[in-house]
Amino acid sequence: MINKPALILLVSMAITLTAMGTPNLTGTWKLNVDKSDFGPLPPPYSLEERIEHKEPSLVVDWKYSGAEGALSGTSTYKTDGSKSSNLFGEIEIVSTTAWEGDSLKIESVGMMGGMEIEFQDTWKLSEDGQTITIDRFMTSAMGDANQTLVLEKQ
Repeated sequence: MINKPALILLVSMAITLTAMGTPNLTGTWKLNVDKSDFGPLPPPYSLEERIEHKEPSLVVDWKYSGAEGALSGTSTYKTDGSKSSNLFGEIEIVSTTAWEGDSLKIESVGMMGGMEIEFQDTWKLSEDGQTITIDRFMTSAMGDANQTLVLEKQ
């Protein structure tokens, strides 16, 4: 049997957590190359993302520049756990996106150069709302790799 003060505490905690909701990722974000870790891969010259976030929709307009050239596009995700399909250049990536607490988890799979590659991303917004940190685990026939991408609000 739960005593009355404990019940009041549990209810107030549930209300507080519900009111907090999920972080809003809307904004223009630029990659801080110096604070990021690209693992075995070369760093890009630049990456900018303009995010429009209205639950459960997350739309990312992105611009990428690296040694292999420049790419840009728009990626759309649903944060309710449903699948989405996006193109990165000519590569189709299928993703499942859902919130786990205040972290956004994006699990993706695609074919690159005839080889399947999987990504597991965890997006975390800093407490001050000025930094998104993306912890990425990639796996393919060539092996596994970890990356940490640090994007700063503009």
